[in-house]
Amino acid sequence: MIKNSSVQTLDVRLNTLNKRSVEALGEMLRENDHLRDLNLSSTGIDQFGYEALASAIALNKSLIELDLSFLDIGDDGCENLKDMVKSNPALQKLRLRSNNITWVGCCSLMEGISRNLNLTEIDLSRNFLGDSGVEVLSRYIPQSAVIELNLENCGITSAGCHKLAEMISASKQLKHVDLSVNFITDVGVFKLANALERSSVLRTIGLNMCGITNDGFSKLLDVLEKNTSITLLKLCYNRLGREFTNASASSDNLRYRLRIVTSSKPKLKILLWGNVFEEC
Repeated sequence: MIKNSSVQTLDVRLNTLNKRSVEALGEMLRENDHLRDLNLSSTGIDQFGYEALASAIALNKSLIELDLSFLDIGDDGCENLKDMVKSNPALQKLRLRSNNITWVGCCSLMEGISRNLNLTEIDLSRNFLGDSGVEVLSRYIPQSAVIELNLENCGITSAGCHKLAEMISASKQLKHVDLSVNFITDVGVFKLANALERSSVLRTIGLNMCGITNDGFSKLLDVLEKNTSITLLKLCYNRLGREFTNASASSDNLRYRLRIVTSSKPKLKILLWGNVFEEC
């Protein structure tokens, strides 16, 4: 692998890597200048492994995509990742799904990401960042080059949505944000609405399984009537169709408004699978 110039993707996920194999992998990464995509998810790498690999990847000049999901890196491991991301000039996509990272580790990680001018995609899904983590992201993401941010199932509540709104408003390059499987609810939608409405950059917003009712959907339709950039809204498996407090948010009214909005914007897609509203 060290001298091989034809292999550009290495996928060893679901294999157990011991100390010796991690050392060999680190040696390869220091020397190989052709590998573009490395998947190490679910390989059981320990703290020693994180440090060794982070050090090696920091020196690598070719790796573009790195998947370190399901490794239990934790907040301590984020210190190593911070230096790795800050030093690596090539890395563009980093996946850290389900790694036991909290807002503390997020702070270290974001410090590195904000100094990397090439890293455009970050997946932090299934880490309990919570609303404190959102506050960290709101400080660092606008300073970074991040275009795509995955925060699915991160323990975010409606209380953190004002900071999410600040992040969306301040970022000049953030195009895709996934907030699915968080406790956003209608309250959070109303907090996000102004930022979503005014954004001229955002293309995709994911709000699947966020406890949103007809009231929240009505507000999102208000947003889409004025927004000029959003082309995909994901609202699958919410509570549309049964619950509303505003009389104008009845399912019949929303179905009519939905037809008007989508017919006037042929590029816009709104996904509604798993809602009674969609089935009626």
